[in-house]
Amino acid sequence: MASQALNAVAGIITAVIIYLFIDLVRIRQSRRRYAKERKCQSAIHFPHREPFIGLDLFWQLVKSTKEKHRMESTKQLYDHYGLTWQSTSFGREVINTIDPENIQSVMAQDFESWGLAPLRYPAAGPFMGRGVFTSDGPFWQHARAQVKPVLTRAQFTDYERLEAHLQNFFEVLPKNGEDVDVLPLLERLFTDTMTEFLLGDSVDTLMGTSSLDHQAFLDSFTAAAQGVGKRIMLGNSKMRAILYLSSSTVE
Repeated sequence: MASQALNAVAGIITAVIIYLFIDLVRIRQSRRRYAKERKCQSAIHFPHREPFIGLDLFWQLVKSTKEKHRMESTKQLYDHYGLTWQSTSFGREVINTIDPENIQSVMAQDFESWGLAPLRYPAAGPFMGRGVFTSDGPFWQHARAQVKPVLTRAQFTDYERLEAHLQNFFEVLPKNGEDVDVLPLLERLFTDTMTEFLLGDSVDTLMGTSSLDHQAFLDSFTAAAQGVGKRIMLGNSKMRAILYLSSSTVE
């Protein structure tokens, strides 16, 4: 009986693996046909050691993140493979690009042909909910209409409000010439500026005049943003279900 049960389990696992493999091949063939019909050239592909999951690049990015040189590592990838290149992430084919024309097409000229929600909402939804950064279609149009008045040119050129926060930044710098780590202060400057810009009222983390625990606020925001980044890296993998740090932080 035990042997029959093991054989049954092995058969089910084998069937699932075969199904997933066939589905992956079908999707890739469909995308190749789509690209061929539109005369799209293939992007340079990252040379994965195994082409089906892409764990080598994933762990490379995880390592660079832990060692705090993720931006430098990412820049090296684009320097080596060009402005647009392709990789595999947990079975998904991912096109990575910093080409200005591609970005303009996705974000503006041909926006309706691209879907951001399937990638962004599962990753950022627990933190941001449904909104302009995580939605497509009519809901995105509604969300954009809500934030558009905030994103006016007048807001961007209101230097008096920015000047006030800059003066607060200079005020908290040591006056005796001693060395200081400015990164935490720059994070507070950014937080104060953006909260006033977006919400109309600054949390004043630099001066500490708010009743808000500014360090707890910054720590929570950083933790939530890191949780979003981790889920984006994991793509559609079920492993991201364990990464609900951002959700618990918001709560």
